[in-house]
Amino acid sequence: MAAAQPMAPSFDVQLVQVGREFLLRVQGPVDFSEVTELQRQFQKMHGPRTKLAVLDLSQLAFISQPGLAAIVQFARKVARGCGEVILAAVPHELRGAFLTDDLEGLVTLSETVEEALNGSWLGLMLD
Repeated sequence: MAAAQPMAPSFDVQLVQVGREFLLRVQGPVDFSEVTELQRQFQKMHGPRTKLAVLDLSQLAFISQPGLAAIVQFARKVARGCGEVILAAVPHELRGAFLTDDLEGLVTLSETVEEALNGSWLGLMLD
């Protein structure tokens, strides 16, 4: 009898907001079917006064090209408003997907969520 394969985590997002700072935790695969929900969360995060948007990608299992394009589009909108987008804790096996010309200069990569939130109001509230 074959051993049971571990279940892949299902897609889930959790949004935390403190003032003009946001933390979006993304879990599981971001496939074609999840892009709409990801974009819906980005709409909640984006405003003319968004100061900081941290995407916690530590539990990201996979990202499709449309998912990556949604992140690029969101980062461009935040940058136009002089805000900052930080991609935190990107799994090692997925880092290559985020090292694109489209994201260069738009986002900052952070090794940990804690490092990304260091000094922010959001970081102080979550401690």
